[in-house]
Amino acid sequence: MKWQRSEISFRLVDEVTAQSVATIAVDVSGGVISIKGEPRAEGRTLVVSGVHVSAQGIVPNDVGLRNSRLIAQIVMETMDYDRMIVEGAVRSTGANPGHRPRPLRFTRSRCD
Repeated sequence: MKWQRSEISFRLVDEVTAQSVATIAVDVSGGVISIKGEPRAEGRTLVVSGVHVSAQGIVPNDVGLRNSRLIAQIVMETMDYDRMIVEGAVRSTGANPGHRPRPLRFTRSRCD
C-alpha cells in the first residue's frame, strides 16, 4: 500500500508520554501507528532510541520502507531536523525475538 503525504499526520499522545519516553500517533489511511521511544537531539539530527511500534487497522506489510521514509520526512520537516536515526528496542515478539533491529537512518529531502 502506497500512502500519499496528504494521508499522513502525527501528534504527541500526552497521556502515555512520560519523562524521557515520548509517544506519537501517526494517523494514516486506514489506521494508526503508535511509536514510543526516547528522543534526543544531536545537533540537526533527531535520534530516537528504544523504539517500539504498534498499529491498529494496519498490517506490518502495509507500512514498508517507502511509507516509513515518508513518515520520517514529515516528522523531520515538521520538527526541522536534517537527519533522523531510529534505534529499535530488543524485540519481544515477531521476527527474531531477543534481537535488536539495525538502526534506520533517514535524511531529509530538499526536493519536496
